[in-house]
Amino acid sequence: MTNSKFDYETTHPISHMIDMVTDLLEDKELDAAYRDHRKSAHRRGILWNFTKETWLKKWIESSHLHERGKGKGTYCLCRYFDKGDYSPENTYVALNEENDRFRGIQMTLERGNAFSAPRGCIIDGTYYHSLKSAARANNCNHRTVSNRIANPNFPEWRAA
Repeated sequence: MTNSKFDYETTHPISHMIDMVTDLLEDKELDAAYRDHRKSAHRRGILWNFTKETWLKKWIESSHLHERGKGKGTYCLCRYFDKGDYSPENTYVALNEENDRFRGIQMTLERGNAFSAPRGCIIDGTYYHSLKSAARANNCNHRTVSNRIANPNFPEWRAA
């Protein structure tokens, strides 16, 4: 008869963690999430250098596994500077809003514009003192103006 105080299987916290990780690795929803993320990276031409175990470890270490998702207020796996492959060394977990905000800033920097969001802009040679005034003049939303300024496919739209 073993003394339960020294019974490794029932008292040691690592045995509980091992059980928890084993359950997570066998979880069908997480398995589907891993496969979907891998397929999404592949569709976008981004190398995927995670195993299911290293992907899960990244999420567990972030303590946001239960908050994963695609919408506002949920967390995503981000690549540093939105460059390179998906790998444990090149990724971090952050709110989707932070990732979107950084992506917009990165696109602006790559085009050689100011770091912060522009106060005014130039569209087809016409200066507008604000994004809202540019939006009104061009029959669109101010976010459309901001997105086009950040998009290299619209060279005639730029920050001022």
